[in-house]
Amino acid sequence: MRKQLKCAKKVAALKKALRNADPSEKKAVRARLVNAQKRLARAAVKAFKAPKAISVRIGNIKRALKNAVAPVRRAALRKQLKAAKKVAVLRKALKNADPEQKAGIKRKLAVARRFLKKCAARAASTRPKPIRARIATIKAKLAKAKNPVRRALLKKQLKCAKKVAALKKALRRADPEERKAIKARLLTARKALVRVASKARKAPKHISVRIANLKKALKNAVVPARRKALKKQLKCAKKIAVLKKALKNAAPEQRVAIKRKLATAKKVLKWAAKRAAAAKPKPIGKRIDVLKAKLTKAKNPVRRAALKKCLKLAKKVVVLRKKLREALPSERKVLKAKLLKCRRALVRA
Repeated sequence: MRKQLKCAKKVAALKKALRNADPSEKKAVRARLVNAQKRLARAAVKAFKAPKAISVRIGNIKRALKNAVAPVRRAALRKQLKAAKKVAVLRKALKNADPEQKAGIKRKLAVARRFLKKCAARAASTRPKPIRARIATIKAKLAKAKNPVRRALLKKQLKCAKKVAALKKALRRADPEERKAIKARLLTARKALVRVASKARKAPKHISVRIANLKKALKNAVVPARRKALKKQLKCAKKIAVLKKALKNAAPEQRVAIKRKLATAKKVLKWAAKRAAAAKPKPIGKRIDVLKAKLTKAKNPVRRAALKKCLKLAKKVVVLRKKLREALPSERKVLKAKLLKCRRALVRA
């Protein structure tokens, strides 16, 4: 920062000298001014990248949290803020600590800093895309969407996104006294966009999209009952896709019969979807509680050994899920494979 200030003062001095210089000296002064401006730009970049005091970082995170509207981003920023506050507390404790306590606090501080770095990376990955890119994505989705409810929601989302873009443009050009009102309107518009985007994600999808989602769920499923239910649901979805295709190409006298078959197939799919949802495994925390309760009651040595093995695997699943939530995009693929392997072992046990 001192170097940047020195460079800025030199630029100011050279600008003043250029104004008062003789015509014969101006060329040399201008060349020196260009060099000084380049040095100032380099110093500014370095100062921007330099590590900030933890109190400044906490202030920046609070400001970002105030402006964040997406639930995922808010959760990531809260976690980052908590980690930053822990680092601040440990630094304060280190200053006032006795010499024999310092080594322990330093170890804790190193762990807290690593965790803060991971939280910061996670929060950075949740930053929303630029509004122009989001508008382009919504337009592409709208071009592909066939379901009327989904199309209506995507149109509403596009309208909200365009409103956000217009308000951002107005904010850049606004006078200082107008900025506060425009900022409030922009925050309201961004919140509305998030709500509509959430509804658009939950809207009924085209049958081809549902089939793709079922295939993905079947790939990740490990419990035999759930796999069986998903296979049945997938079979029903494929049947609906075939009937819809047949309905398009059918002769007028065949359409009534195909429509009846399609209505029946839709009812079966709805029932199969409920069965598949019911076959979803319990949350891992509840499963661990059940295993612990069974272990306290069990007396047979063979049963106790099997339950201990199950409990160990369940705890491993919890650890891997936690790591997966906090992992960087480059680490996620490996962790997902490990988690799937561990879940399969837990089902077999």
